Amino acid sequence: MASSNVGCSLKIYEAANYVSPAAGGGGGCAVIQMRIKLRYQIFVKAYDVEFLVEEIITPEFVTAVSVPLGSFLSGFSVMIVSKVLADLKVDAKVIEYSSPKIAKFVVDMAKRWGAAVSDFMTVVEISINKTDYIREKEFDRISMTLSSKAKSSLMMQNRKSKNPNT
Repeated sequence: MASSNVGCSLKIYEAANYVSPAAGGGGGCAVIQMRIKLRYQIFVKAYDVEFLVEEIITPEFVTAVSVPLGSFLSGFSVMIVSKVLADLKVDAKVIEYSSPKIAKFVVDMAKRWGAAVSDFMTVVEISINKTDYIREKEFDRISMTLSSKAKSSLMMQNRKSKNPNT
């Protein structure tokens, strides 16, 4: 594609009534539940014309990661979140935008709850919008390819119709 835009919106909050599987054990883990939705669009934007070719909206993908609060509070929180998002194959722009925000929220929660008191869950809803644009050069290349394939197909049909025994 000739160009693309990636946008991201976040909603981060503490899970209500979260009961840790290790309740009462003082495990001190931050559970981060990622809820990711992707909206992908392809537009033709060529020769003063713009139209939507395809739009795909994926079902919500949900995963959770549990991180010991000690390692999260050691100053590597952004790196930890970045790695989790990278492992999920999230776009680099989304990682760069969201990792510091998610990490700050979790660290603030950890400070409020206390690192050795209890586990807690942070829910992160990430909406990703990716738009690719087919520009003039790419549009011309696709048009030429389709045109030549259409001609080939017509020629094959003509040969078959002229000689019905083949």
